[in-house]
Amino acid sequence: MEVYMAVLADILHLKRCLEHLPRLLPRPYSVACSPLENHTQLRFVFNIVEFPHIDNVRNERYGVCTSWLQKLSKHLTEKNEDKEVSLESNLKELSISNHPEVYIIRRNPTGFHLPHDKHCPLIMIGPGTGVAPFIGFLQHRQHLQKQATPDTKFGATWLFYGCRHKERDFLFRDELTEFERSGVLTKLIVSFSRDATPVDSSETKSPKYVQDNIKIWGEELCNLIYNSGAFIFVCGDAKNMAKNVLETFIDVLQNIKGLSHEEAKKDIWKLRQEHRYVEDVWT
Repeated sequence: MEVYMAVLADILHLKRCLEHLPRLLPRPYSVACSPLENHTQLRFVFNIVEFPHIDNVRNERYGVCTSWLQKLSKHLTEKNEDKEVSLESNLKELSISNHPEVYIIRRNPTGFHLPHDKHCPLIMIGPGTGVAPFIGFLQHRQHLQKQATPDTKFGATWLFYGCRHKERDFLFRDELTEFERSGVLTKLIVSFSRDATPVDSSETKSPKYVQDNIKIWGEELCNLIYNSGAFIFVCGDAKNMAKNVLETFIDVLQNIKGLSHEEAKKDIWKLRQEHRYVEDVWT
């Protein structure tokens, strides 16, 4: 009984309980800007993580970091409701000067960066917040093009982007449209998983996911990969999206190049070894 009471007394001390809890790990975010654009600011995108209510188990709650970020920026989204000023313009007012110091930890290099050879085409796949690093890629490419001589050639840039609704959560819509208009982005291919109407009035059925569009543009993608040395970058959800995109590329190589399943997998493996198929994914 004495031993039991001693253990119980230890448990009742909050400090002892906290000592046995795992430390909060740093949250990785992809940088959505280029230092050539502005070396004093850093942009990133996040989703609010929600844990729904479960009867007799837990109340509704939100992610520790994302809910804090949401509170920090809430007044910006509220100001944006009148649609007169863009959210990105409001972000310039964001400050953490009156909040606790936040440490930034730089991850070890993952190879997820623009290739040094500017002639190499880029195939970028980033649905949802996975589009973030590609905004930085395109900003960087834009500045390099401005600094280059008129006869300098740059590789093609293709972006496969997807979200639920075109009018609700199309991130960086204006920027991407301008990148495409100016020629920095060669091809912007979008899909909307929850919209009922086709993206194009000429289509009878609109692609819902990025992998659907990869299949549609399979022949052009194979040409970029095999004949132009394209780099493939995939950013986003590891559990479903990244896995499905990988399987889609294997299917495309089989259908377009006439490879067997094993041959297609070997070609993808070779691209990985050459750092030409690179992922920045999370669970």
